[in-house]
Amino acid sequence: MPPPPISVKKVDPGWNDPPTLNYTASNPPPKSRITNKRVAFPLSSNQSSPLSPGLSQAKLPPTAMTPPALEQLAGDHISSTVSLKEVLLNVETVLNDVGDSDFVKSKLDVLEVMWKEKKLNPTLQKLVLDMSRYIADGNMEKANEIQLKLMMEEQSLCEPWLVGFKHLISLENPKK
Repeated sequence: MPPPPISVKKVDPGWNDPPTLNYTASNPPPKSRITNKRVAFPLSSNQSSPLSPGLSQAKLPPTAMTPPALEQLAGDHISSTVSLKEVLLNVETVLNDVGDSDFVKSKLDVLEVMWKEKKLNPTLQKLVLDMSRYIADGNMEKANEIQLKLMMEEQSLCEPWLVGFKHLISLENPKK
């Protein structure tokens, strides 16, 4: 008994199978592809400008854009020493009501030193000032939001003194 004939199944191509190319005598494969050609590296550095001579410099965008000043980003134009005094005054008014104030005062001393050494940029100073105002007003939710923002965005700068503000916010807001 002869073996049964082998039937070839037609299989759909997979996603990574190469396309089937049907080349015939009337349709030969191309001799070269444009992607195989290489472009020579320019040997001389005195090449013409990449800009066409018809394109004037006036139509180009300005090359050096100056960023806005940090004081403009901070919002208010406040003197650094005045805002530091206001921060300390706002926190000290709340500290008088709280019994455990030595820890917070030590952290405030660290803040004062960093502020006077200009290690805090004006935007950061504005956020600290706003946080102290919220603490003085008793709005601990807003103060906590700013404290979390500072801890997430500027942890390396704020960590030495921000713990004092966190402690003060938690003492004033015992629900959290």
